[in-house]
Amino acid sequence: MTERRLVDVDDLMDKLCSLCQIPFWECKPTECVLRQALIAQPAVTVPTWIPVTERKPEKPQTVLVTDGTETWVAEYSADHNAFFVMCGADKNLSLTHWMPLPAPPKEGPHAELDSDP
Repeated sequence: MTERRLVDVDDLMDKLCSLCQIPFWECKPTECVLRQALIAQPAVTVPTWIPVTERKPEKPQTVLVTDGTETWVAEYSADHNAFFVMCGADKNLSLTHWMPLPAPPKEGPHAELDSDP
């Protein structure tokens, strides 16, 4: 789903220090504006598959569901305690996992359609 990359922290710190123009041996991490800005960046939440036996959504919403082989978009109904697959699936599905949809983009031509997730 989401690409994850390993980051060489030492390489990243060398690049930050080169931007500061302060030799790394003189850098005080608690005073470095770039390091503090990097630390202040919000964590990125990556949706993960949740077993339907573990829990279901707390409220009605559109989610991804899977039977372990195929994936569909479904609506979860709290009233029926069930997932209703939008289209393209047999009626007798044995769903194993679900996942919340990612938030829509904040920028771009359709950003004005963004609503609170």
